[in-house]
Amino acid sequence: MKMKNMVWAVVAACGMFVACAGNDDDLGPILPMSQEYELPQGKSPADDRIVAFYENYGSYILYEYGYLDFMRDLPATTYVYELPDPQYVGEMLDFLQDVWFGFYSDEFNKEFIPYKLFLTQRLVNGVSGADMPILTSKNAIRLNYCSDTLSTFSPADKLSIKNTLQILLWGNLWSDEVDVPDDFFAVSDYSIMATSETEARMKGFIADRGNEWSVDYGGGWDDWSFFAAASRSGALDSMTDLKTYLYAFVSRTSAEWEADLRYPLVKQKYDILRNFFLDEYSFDIQKVGDATFE
Repeated sequence: MKMKNMVWAVVAACGMFVACAGNDDDLGPILPMSQEYELPQGKSPADDRIVAFYENYGSYILYEYGYLDFMRDLPATTYVYELPDPQYVGEMLDFLQDVWFGFYSDEFNKEFIPYKLFLTQRLVNGVSGADMPILTSKNAIRLNYCSDTLSTFSPADKLSIKNTLQILLWGNLWSDEVDVPDDFFAVSDYSIMATSETEARMKGFIADRGNEWSVDYGGGWDDWSFFAAASRSGALDSMTDLKTYLYAFVSRTSAEWEADLRYPLVKQKYDILRNFFLDEYSFDIQKVGDATFE
């Protein structure tokens, strides 16, 4: 592994930042967190596309940046990242068009694409060593794979990254920002959990990536899925319900929805959300789940 431009970033609980690399020069300039970046950054053949992206959406796509800006608003943990090779930025923009931007209307993108998109060629959890396709915070996203790695992805790899990316976008950023109709929450009764999967579907609840978050099988709190956002009294959380539907929209195909849509209340909530995005933002959210790659 190349060590040039590698940053080991540790955010301590007191908010102090410690970075370790081959030498101080590898970190690049440390910029004040409030400082804006100037475009173009000048080292990528795709600089003109980055400028056009900023002019259209008001969001920075960055391949050179300071350590403090990258770490801003992140929780206290450890990350390892490597600055990208600017020569691969064009390929990265094509990739993001396929797995992100292209699914949504210009209207939606202008409102919801985060302010800064930091590109990396390597982004991992420094504690577990797990690869991280994406790392989110309030106004920024850090994206992995801006390198020759892009050319090695199989269709299955690309689909997996798309699903991971979309679930994180909706779960960590957009579900709290999009003002979905109250009609969605009026369909189901959140006051009591179901006792079986069939009962859950009859009440309008679906599984959260295979976990029956709305079902209590009788064993108490410890038997519920760790995805269950429920109080110990058994009341369900409406935001978990919304996120579960959004996760399913962006990761399930139409065929994978068929069994659940046989239940009238599930179909009703599905239609409310799908029609909302069509009417308000002019895109079909089901097409995110139906996406295929060659």
